[in-house]
Amino acid sequence: MTTYAPAAYTGDGSTVSFAVPFPYLNRTDVIVTVAGAVVSGYTWTSASMIAFNVAPLAGQLITISRSTSTDPANSSFSAGDLSGPSLNRAVQQSLFAIQELALGVSLVGGLLVCDGVWDANANSPSLASGVGTSGHYRVVATAGTTNLNGIASWSVGDLVLYNGTAWSKVNGSTTSIASSQITDSTAVGRALLTSVSVAAQRASLGLATVASSGNYNDLSNAPGYVAPRVCGRLTLSSLSPVMAFTVTGATSVYFTPYEGNTVPVWNGSSWVSVSFTEISQLLSDATKSPAAAVANTNYDMFVWLDGGVLRCTRGYAWANSTTRGTGAGTTELGRANGFLNNRWAITNGPAAGYGLYVGSVRTNPSGTIDWILGSQAAGGGQANFLVWNNFNRRVVTTQVQDTQGYTYTTAAWRPFGNSTNNRVNFIIGWPDDAVTARFAAALHINTNGANYPIGVGIDTTSSVWGVSGSVWGGSAAHGETVTGEFCGVLVTGLHYAQAMELGGATQSTDGYSALTFSLPM
Repeated sequence: MTTYAPAAYTGDGSTVSFAVPFPYLNRTDVIVTVAGAVVSGYTWTSASMIAFNVAPLAGQLITISRSTSTDPANSSFSAGDLSGPSLNRAVQQSLFAIQELALGVSLVGGLLVCDGVWDANANSPSLASGVGTSGHYRVVATAGTTNLNGIASWSVGDLVLYNGTAWSKVNGSTTSIASSQITDSTAVGRALLTSVSVAAQRASLGLATVASSGNYNDLSNAPGYVAPRVCGRLTLSSLSPVMAFTVTGATSVYFTPYEGNTVPVWNGSSWVSVSFTEISQLLSDATKSPAAAVANTNYDMFVWLDGGVLRCTRGYAWANSTTRGTGAGTTELGRANGFLNNRWAITNGPAAGYGLYVGSVRTNPSGTIDWILGSQAAGGGQANFLVWNNFNRRVVTTQVQDTQGYTYTTAAWRPFGNSTNNRVNFIIGWPDDAVTARFAAALHINTNGANYPIGVGIDTTSSVWGVSGSVWGGSAAHGETVTGEFCGVLVTGLHYAQAMELGGATQSTDGYSALTFSLPM
């Protein structure tokens, strides 16, 4: 009698060919998954063998199953037309569908869960008649005669399935599945259908909400599909996803969980969620990046799966402070299914398209990275924000205060107090959000009819952007607090917001000024 059971294999990073050990009517009825996600990146090399375009990674679970379509019927008959081949296909269609229904993996539900393997000789792990979890099953790895609800003959490859009241047997495939193919070093058995993949199937039917817990799920073609969520942020301080404090001279970049612990990785056709703990990379590392980081340079950070190990890797150095560059050997970005990624392969890093872009960083003149809040000081307390997150950005607000008074009588724009410490330096990885910079100062003018303007310069010390503020001399000398402001979206790269002033006649400040800066980062 023809029997059916899905095949399960474990990838080793090099093997591409795998057997299809059961009969089927149409190749479109054969379903192939890698790490719980249905894939199409393979070809048929024979009627019973497929070959992946790219070898599954070491440790990834590969399943090959069948889901026979029952609508429409494979054969139809009219009076006087009862040919043998047509009858055979009609019977096979019904038989295959019944087999799949019995196994619980038809397209209607697919809600069985494999708990691993079972030794039917030693009854290990121990199973008892009438005791089990409905819908759960194990694959017989060692033949034996353990009696479960009256069944005492078990062969390698059989499935022992609990239906809610008793154990039943599904005859195994003629091709046995070695226990090494469905176990790994960290678990007794690896599920053919994990709780996550079951939840994914339920979600596709609108039956439940999917929750990822370290396994892969692919719902990108399902009705109502919601893209995997990125639950992490770049930071310079371990386990501190939001830096509400100053960090200077950092030598590592961390990607740490934030409001969850999942991140999507590219499997060749879609983004699939994996759970993670904090990952990091030293600026000096050149084993998983093209080269060690150098001073005064922008870098992009990518999360990717390296043979089963999740990594956060620097890309190539930007061409300059505001341009990534284009073409192979650059960190040019692409996009897949809505997520930004590395358009080109990165040496020692992800293949083209396999790295999820999570943000950008900028090294200082010492080759380290700073996150410095503004402060109060004579000449201004410069701020430096050299980490930008592509996901889960939070508004960063700081204030640079100058405690010193000045007199300026030249009719030309210059940095306020002639100090570039009245400044905020920052990096933008992608032009999504508006920058707001507001400069306020208490000004005095001692010449009738003169004025004393102030404002904010963006990447310049010779002009202002946005709206400037000014105090006018009018008919008598006087003083007041005025404000200049810039608000707008800037291009990618390194920028600075500089407090500016334009002198003339006899003009002075009384020692109070503040540059306030705000940007989601």
